[in-house]
Amino acid sequence: MTTFQNIDMANYIKEIGLNLPCPLVAIDDGFDQTKVAYWVIENGVRTIKEDKIKSRGKRGRHAISMQMTGVGLFSSGDDVYTIRDSMDYEDTRTDDFPKKPLNRFLVHAGLSKIGISNDQEVAVVTGLPLLTYMPSMGEINQKLIDQKRENMLTPVTVGINKTPSAKIVFHGVFPEAIAGLADYLIDNNGKPREGLDFDVVRMVLDIGGRTTDMAIILPGNDIAKIETIDFGVSHMRDHLRKLIENKMELTLDPISLDEALQTKSAYLFGTQEDFTDEWNQSVSHVLRDIFESASELRKKYPSIREMICFGGGAALCEDLIKEQYKEVKMTENPDGANARGYLKFASLDNLEAIKAAITERGNIQHEG
Repeated sequence: MTTFQNIDMANYIKEIGLNLPCPLVAIDDGFDQTKVAYWVIENGVRTIKEDKIKSRGKRGRHAISMQMTGVGLFSSGDDVYTIRDSMDYEDTRTDDFPKKPLNRFLVHAGLSKIGISNDQEVAVVTGLPLLTYMPSMGEINQKLIDQKRENMLTPVTVGINKTPSAKIVFHGVFPEAIAGLADYLIDNNGKPREGLDFDVVRMVLDIGGRTTDMAIILPGNDIAKIETIDFGVSHMRDHLRKLIENKMELTLDPISLDEALQTKSAYLFGTQEDFTDEWNQSVSHVLRDIFESASELRKKYPSIREMICFGGGAALCEDLIKEQYKEVKMTENPDGANARGYLKFASLDNLEAIKAAITERGNIQHEG
């Protein structure tokens, strides 16, 4: 999807009506997937369009086209990475991932996929896992937020010839899980969704790539409790890999493993192999740990009226969750909930701050 390629940007900005000098793009830069959300006009109505890539990259040059040119190359200074779905990749499950070049290049790869590149200015909002964003109640991890912002504002080039990538002129950071709940409660016009009561206690369950965020939200949308546990899609993938490799007595490549995780089967040496049992075992194993932790937290708040679930893990095993945990409500398109929430947060409450920051940055660069 290359929405922004070869469009009249001035007309797009006017139609969207946010009064910003450039597009606003929300990116849920997760450990397993990088999800993108942005505004478009469809049938005369402003709505959210989405896209995603896998969070896959490796330092150095690791892929070339049949024309012998580099593929998926992103660089900043001496840092050069190949961003590509179907190859061996570095593990993103580290505490310093938000500060690493790989995180920056994945964001740029997401922007490139929707057609934002070649020095096109863009305002970007991303997120952090809940307990990373707020290590203790009411205490924002401003140091990490600033470090992530500095990382994202570092210029990036693309390809061997180092063509400019997108020019990120603003970067804001929001808390995951809370953003996903905002997407559940608020429509694209900033209005409460019909039929939802804001004055009830809710539990949020955001199953991501590396972690699962949990939060208790009180009437008035006050946060009573937050927890982050280290279980997510990547753990399902690890467990599935072991089962299949032991069964087939081989080593899976990323393409085969992704196919098995997404479809419960994979073509191995030209033969389609069924891995439904292994998939069910792997996913159920991780979900059991996630929902046991959720149950322990839930016991402390018997006033909870709704448990809302979203995230990449929720999307992967949506049917299984609905079957085994009937008390859970799933958001529509659950793996895009946080990105849509970031976009709504930024568009409803942060436009003036974003505009001021873009203007200030432009003045600083002009003076420099």
